[in-house]
Amino acid sequence: MPRIKEIMKKMVLIKYEYNIKEETEAEYRKFSNDIAIPFWREAEGFKEMRAYVDPASRKVLVLIDYRDYESLGKLMDSEKYKEIITQFASYTKNVKWGLMDVSPTALEPIKPL
Repeated sequence: MPRIKEIMKKMVLIKYEYNIKEETEAEYRKFSNDIAIPFWREAEGFKEMRAYVDPASRKVLVLIDYRDYESLGKLMDSEKYKEIITQFASYTKNVKWGLMDVSPTALEPIKPL
């Protein structure tokens, strides 16, 4: 079990890729600004969030940097998270998500020389 405890204390990045349904774009923007982003920002263990969009395909990429697997797991088990993800699903399509760990070759952010 020591290996599991060690993994649970590691930083984790949650990655979402999706398209916004054209017919719900205005509602999605309101939901993101008023509900989803504040939820993530106030969550225990939250470090940073970045979002990008491919202008051609309108595919959105969201990266959320989290302190550790343990605090992210607690958050994902919460009723509020389940409500937000359900609402998120009503505005989006082609959703893919995954958890990323620290790279063995770049333990810290790589910055300009």
